[in-house]
Amino acid sequence: MRGRTSLPPLLAALRKAGIDYRGVELESLADRPAVRDLVALAKAMLHGGDRTAWLSVLRAPWCGLMLADLHQLAAGTDAPLAASIGELAALARLSDDGRERLAIFAPRLDAAIADRGSRSLGSWLKAAWLAIAGPATIDDVSDLANAELLFAALDLLEAESGSLPEASAIDTAVQGVKNLRAAGVPIEDAREVSRYVAALERGMKLLRSGLPISHRLITDIHKALLDHPRGRGKAPGELRRSQVWIGGTRPGNAAFVPPPASFGYRLDQALAQYFGDNRCAHSGSILHIKGNWACWANCKTCWTLVSAISRWYTPATPMPHW
Repeated sequence: MRGRTSLPPLLAALRKAGIDYRGVELESLADRPAVRDLVALAKAMLHGGDRTAWLSVLRAPWCGLMLADLHQLAAGTDAPLAASIGELAALARLSDDGRERLAIFAPRLDAAIADRGSRSLGSWLKAAWLAIAGPATIDDVSDLANAELLFAALDLLEAESGSLPEASAIDTAVQGVKNLRAAGVPIEDAREVSRYVAALERGMKLLRSGLPISHRLITDIHKALLDHPRGRGKAPGELRRSQVWIGGTRPGNAAFVPPPASFGYRLDQALAQYFGDNRCAHSGSILHIKGNWACWANCKTCWTLVSAISRWYTPATPMPHW
């Protein structure tokens, strides 16, 4: 190959054909379209007046506004697009498709931006990305792992530059990180990340469809998590039949010992009943369905669950920080 400028179309063709590849510094992380969209999202969340970033966010697959709708939002005004997408007058100029897309996208992103709390920059971006169903728009599973590299790079940038880095500092931080697949990390690692995301999405889809927290929900998520050749021999969607533990050589010296296998179904049923009988004082719905993770610290009802789970830890092992 004569030069790196010939690489992008070749790598795109390899990905499209499902052919794995490795190399040294083949691509910068910033060259990946999915990562570019995430970088634009980070800039938009940090700087509401960054019109270029907001245009990129609204055009990205998780929102998908057409160019004509973007023009209607941006033309004739210097007001921040973050404000325009909530104005009735601006929305009235959009197509029916554009209004429907923003009606779904804008409230999710607004809530995610407002819910930074004590999160690190990378964690905040990841929470917003999940809230707007960003992982569902990924075509190449390796980009799920590349996204994790980006989140880590932003956390490092925040530690060095503070919680409100400039857009140029974000670009510099991302330019220094290489594509996970191109750097030689096994593609199975990326697929493993993808399976966890798929299982999470499966669970959220079932909850939104009206399925309560139940034994069926738990086994369905487990089945999705083990939906791969190595997992199919591990009883996907079924409760374990033997005792397991983490750390140590036996339950007596293990770091963590979960309940005996014979308790599995009864505990699933008890958990389902607990969630059915108790509603979150903050959201008014079944615990955490609306993603109000702050309840763990602030809501007595939600904290009761953490306290109940802690009783299954071995006496000599302190409850870990969740």
